[in-house]
Amino acid sequence: MGLGRDMGAPVQGAGQGRRRRRALVAAPAGAQRTAIGREFRRAGYALSLVADAAGAAECLAAEPVAMVVCDWALGPDEAAGVIRAVRDRQGPQGCSFVLAIIPLETPDEATAALAAGADDILCTPIVPLALRCRLAASERLSNMADRLIASTRGIEEMLARLQARNRA
Repeated sequence: MGLGRDMGAPVQGAGQGRRRRRALVAAPAGAQRTAIGREFRRAGYALSLVADAAGAAECLAAEPVAMVVCDWALGPDEAAGVIRAVRDRQGPQGCSFVLAIIPLETPDEATAALAAGADDILCTPIVPLALRCRLAASERLSNMADRLIASTRGIEEMLARLQARNRA
């Protein structure tokens, strides 16, 4: 299906220089995907909506994403493949929060989603408050990852300066 549409307005109140986090929603077209997209737009994400694993792979190859929502309605094998592709494409400092949308009361589906690499699950029908809670958790984790990456870079730079000084 190709790359999804980039949707959403800039983050309200975001400081200058702050990039909007990107999110990918891999789900069949319909009311549920529309509702998920609405919550992401409200949260200020730059959003790509795709309807299949091929679209998800194309989106993941184009740019890293902070959060991925994968609807099990794509089909269990296809959805698990999307989740594995997210995990496979992450570099050593990559940190995408992956949320799997599964049918209510399907423990086997939940187990399969978590085994594929999902961080959390959300059962249908989706309750908007529950999705907003997952978005908030993803944002906190992304912020922590950003700080950790910045700290690691600072330590590496300091080490390089110390090593250069010792060689001199």
